Amino acid sequence: MKEEEEKIRLEEEEKIRLEKMKKDEGKKKLDEIMREGQKKIEEMMAQIKAMTKEVKMPMMFFKVSWKVESFVKECREYVEIKIKEKTVEDQILWVLTCMDGETVEK
Repeated sequence: MKEEEEKIRLEEEEKIRLEKMKKDEGKKKLDEIMREGQKKIEEMMAQIKAMTKEVKMPMMFFKVSWKVESFVKECREYVEIKIKEKTVEDQILWVLTCMDGETVEK
């Protein structure tokens, strides 16, 4: 009789343990889904911020070698945000309009 009661008790404990494991696995999966969702939200927020970012026109470029990196960075930002839908040729022409005539000719 005691053996049978002990067996029933152990089976119930095992059943409870398995249910707890299932709940824990479900929580882990839910946490993972929530983390992925949060990451996607953060990525979308960054995209929205980039699209709405105020972008200034690049300063006119005049053969000053130490300003090349700054000029290129400003042009890249402007093109990526303001005129990314234009053709590559139009983008290049736009960049050239921001340069001094002598610089473009060289």
